[in-house]
Amino acid sequence: MRKSTKMDKKRLPETVLARIWEEQSFRAEYLHTTEGREIQILRRGQRNPDSGPDFRQALIRIGDQVHAGDVELHLEITDWQSHGHDCDPAYNQTILHVVLWPLPRKDHATRPRVLTAAGQSVPTMIVHDCLLSSLEQLVQRFEQADFRKHAKIQRCQSTLHIIPFDVRLAHLQHLGTIRLEERVKRFAAWLEHDSFEQVLYQAICEGFGYLSNKRPFLELARCLPLDYILSHLPDVPDSTTSVLSWIQAMLFGASGLLPSQEEPSGLVCEHRDPETEEYITELQALWDMLAPCLDVKPLLRAAWHFFRLRPPNFPTRRIAALSYLIRSYSVQPVFEGYLRLFTLFRQHSTPTAQRIHFLEHTLEIPATGYWKGRYLFGEPVFSNHDLLFLGRSRIRDILISAVLPVMLLYARRSFQSELEAEILALYAHFPAPSWNRITKIVTAQLFELQGLTPHTMTASVYQGMLHLYKHYCYLPACASCPFTAIKNS
Repeated sequence: MRKSTKMDKKRLPETVLARIWEEQSFRAEYLHTTEGREIQILRRGQRNPDSGPDFRQALIRIGDQVHAGDVELHLEITDWQSHGHDCDPAYNQTILHVVLWPLPRKDHATRPRVLTAAGQSVPTMIVHDCLLSSLEQLVQRFEQADFRKHAKIQRCQSTLHIIPFDVRLAHLQHLGTIRLEERVKRFAAWLEHDSFEQVLYQAICEGFGYLSNKRPFLELARCLPLDYILSHLPDVPDSTTSVLSWIQAMLFGASGLLPSQEEPSGLVCEHRDPETEEYITELQALWDMLAPCLDVKPLLRAAWHFFRLRPPNFPTRRIAALSYLIRSYSVQPVFEGYLRLFTLFRQHSTPTAQRIHFLEHTLEIPATGYWKGRYLFGEPVFSNHDLLFLGRSRIRDILISAVLPVMLLYARRSFQSELEAEILALYAHFPAPSWNRITKIVTAQLFELQGLTPHTMTASVYQGMLHLYKHYCYLPACASCPFTAIKNS
């Protein structure tokens, strides 16, 4: 039991508890409900700035079941009723009630039940005794982090405010071009051992991994090359299996993510619906048949990251999405397909906006089949709103980080200067993916309150921000910052 401190006796603002939850500042191995069921936080959810539960789209394992929904935070367990949540339908999707203070021992027998307006019981977790350090230390750490962040932003703003907006924007575009050239150079190194087809496939697979799973997706693409997958597909599938099932069996088997392979704690739904049981049986039978022919050593389960990911970004779901692309590549080879598309652009003088639309369409994968509405092997949790396996932002990121650099490399290797110019022009006008933590930080440092419109926040500006943060802000290397050089010139 953690000893009480002076701060413990005060009623802290709930923002402190929200920060504790957001940064997961507690010992994960000690988490359990007030009834004693173990808890594993797979996804903490997104902060809700509006009315309703504090965090949305969380994914939490309680006991042997995985739940998707909302999380509500309170200082005391009685706050649920005193705040009227038991009568408010907005809280009906709450899957976990997180409370800071435990009830006094004398009140344990009369602990109030936490019920939604629909009458459903909500599990409660008390975090006070699981904190990584005392509340005083945590609050001090939060305040210091906020101060450092604010001081750094203020320092950048005070230094760079004299540089005209257009100059700052133009230099970010220049840094974005440098980042593009870095990727071209990286893919050129891959080309020493592989074909353009395989290099493009590897680059796309890496993009499927987002930040946390880039490496295992790249390893999967290398241990199970595209032509290797296609060469092991049946010429004519039998009536009980499909080409897609063969591809998924190879991908899930080689990734080490089949349920029969070593299971990570908390990522397997114990209660499987009949469709899941049938699907797993089919994949396992195909993998058992194909594995000896493939002679592939599956990746370790530990290589894949699920923790703190949004469920739509889980590697299981991304692998399923990849299988649909590979099926299309069995009809139209991926590299040849993009090359043909750029040729058509040139022949028909396609406007830039339409080129962008057609390119984005190549990665639009309708959510169908078993994985519609699913994150893991188990019952579907969000079928009604599941339309595409990849969101618009992820599609754009893959196009600007994988497809355009590889095609630019090809244009230069084949001495097609016209194609090279077209790709560079497209890169300069391509819309940026959604803002992330890094681009928000850089925007605050460089532009203060001056907003960036969709017209100015292009892919090249977006990539320039990532380059600036990686090479200067993150280190930090303020003295070498290119914007400092502009100011002093």
